[in-house]
Amino acid sequence: MHEMSIISHALASVEKQAEKHKLQKIIQITLEIGKMRAAVPALLIHAFDELSPGTIYEGAKLVIEEKDVDLECRICGRHIESEDSLLAGCPACGSHKIKLLTGNELKIKNIIGE
Repeated sequence: MHEMSIISHALASVEKQAEKHKLQKIIQITLEIGKMRAAVPALLIHAFDELSPGTIYEGAKLVIEEKDVDLECRICGRHIESEDSLLAGCPACGSHKIKLLTGNELKIKNIIGE
């Protein structure tokens, strides 16, 4: 379950930001995660619930925003919204020169605290 690792690293970053901004309590954390990361939102929330007791983010709300996959063919420029094209190639020209534009994100988008 790589979701535990994702949340563990995210919370370490949250703690650093909380210390930097002198936050005593975290109210909400918003994570932006691309679908190519293959992270299951329910498992991310479960991992958060397991790691949060006794911390400054205990009781905080974890918001997961999934980013869809957006690809672009480097040959014909067609935009493709299916990660299957990474292996199958561009449906328009058949090229395998595909650029991933979005869908691989893994970042803390927002932290609300006091």
